Amino acid sequence: MKGIRPRTPVDNTVSLLSSLYARLARTPFRYDNATRPYSASSGLAPAAADDSLETLKKRADEALYEAKRQGRGRWVVG
Repeated sequence: MKGIRPRTPVDNTVSLLSSLYARLARTPFRYDNATRPYSASSGLAPAAADDSLETLKKRADEALYEAKRQGRGRWVVG
């Protein structure tokens, strides 16, 4: 799976996340005779020309917490 590079369009990133989340759902975690599903939450923040690192991190963090609020296996673009 190719990594996400700077200037990657949001649609490409969402497509990659969709594939990754589907793969996680198909790969159960087995430990101590129990099987649990993997899940993840992600927050995406497309960078704008006037963003500082702090504002970009803040938007990504807010998007992550919104994804967690919505439930397992979600991502939010902030």
